[in-house]
Amino acid sequence: MVKGIITAVITFIVLLLVAAVLVMGYLGIMPGVSSLMGSDKPRDLGITATSQDYQTMVTKSGVTVSALPSDTLPADSLTFSGSRVVNTFYTSEELTAFVNQTDYKYKPVKNFQVRINSDGTVECSGIFDIKVIQDFITASSGNSEISQYWDKYSRYFLSNPAFYVKCTPSMTNNHLSLQVEKFELGRFSIPQAALDELTSKLITLTDGILNHIPGLSVNSITMVNGKAVFNMVGHKYISIATP
Repeated sequence: MVKGIITAVITFIVLLLVAAVLVMGYLGIMPGVSSLMGSDKPRDLGITATSQDYQTMVTKSGVTVSALPSDTLPADSLTFSGSRVVNTFYTSEELTAFVNQTDYKYKPVKNFQVRINSDGTVECSGIFDIKVIQDFITASSGNSEISQYWDKYSRYFLSNPAFYVKCTPSMTNNHLSLQVEKFELGRFSIPQAALDELTSKLITLTDGILNHIPGLSVNSITMVNGKAVFNMVGHKYISIATP
């Protein structure tokens, strides 16, 4: 009887461990299992970006990007100078190319796609680079609230999870307005209560980034006819730490 009880307990523990591994795999945070379940692969939004799209975006923005040494500390890894008025629009392909081809050491996403829909909604997908997100927060805003929020959850990630988000964003006077319709981590849809908290943190992070950068003034960014329309005062020169 004792042997039977021990066997039952061991079996129960094994089943719990298997369930935990499967759940973590489904969320995209367990290596190997995530690959088998496909939850470490970003959703394909059908956006194909080229090096020409990257060059077009750089030309439109009027920005010259130069490299800083790879050992530059996160807090010093982004520098800005000069001033330039930007009144233009960017396509999904141009924005996708710019994110993927900008060789920034602390870039928090990989295999990124963005699709701007005709109804003003925006879809993004990619893979989070977990190991550099804290450094990115330090570099871009230095916001202690966001750093603590990330520290609270980052320990649960054993690998880089795929993500998908559908939202309606706009920006006026350096402030982000954001309605998040859906956020998936791996293949798991974030519940509404957590989604509301996450949306609030994303707004705080974005507003912090905008106000952390001297000389940046975003009058408006709106989504019109499948394009992102920018009306802002930006910079002529940006230096970034490279890998």
